[in-house]
Amino acid sequence: MYVGATIIAFGVLYAMPESATNWDRSAMKENGITYKWKQNVKAGPVWDNDDWVLNYVTHPYSGGVYYMTARSSGFNIFESFLYSAFMSSFFWEYGIEAFAEIPSKQDLIITPVLGSMVGEGFFFAKKTIVRHDRKVLNSKVLGYTSLLIMDPFNTLLDSFGYKEASKT
Repeated sequence: MYVGATIIAFGVLYAMPESATNWDRSAMKENGITYKWKQNVKAGPVWDNDDWVLNYVTHPYSGGVYYMTARSSGFNIFESFLYSAFMSSFFWEYGIEAFAEIPSKQDLIITPVLGSMVGEGFFFAKKTIVRHDRKVLNSKVLGYTSLLIMDPFNTLLDSFGYKEASKT
């Protein structure tokens, strides 16, 4: 699921205007993305100039999703933080995103740290929604939509009967 979601996310970011992502698509095409990845990883982390919404809204949200994937799978707070740090640093910053840009110092810190705080809030909200028969404001549609936004991977796996299958 992560690979599929990552391919979609990379495609969406690649299709966005360069002014929004700061990704230099011509440099990616020039020598190939693997060459660009090596170049970006060697350059090391830098302070990026991304829009504040990317750095302080979408990155903490992504960190929260990583955190929730672990937390909803039975990891404790510390283990979920480590999972979020690993996924945001190695899977995304030094993995997928390094094909397009040099890893970012603030993303390496903000995504797992603020993301874990967001994720723990999501975790308590998810428990409350599940306790109320997956309803928000007496609506199952709002309940499932909220669960999908806060914990997309586990919500999708649960809808396919993953937890029941793994318990048996």
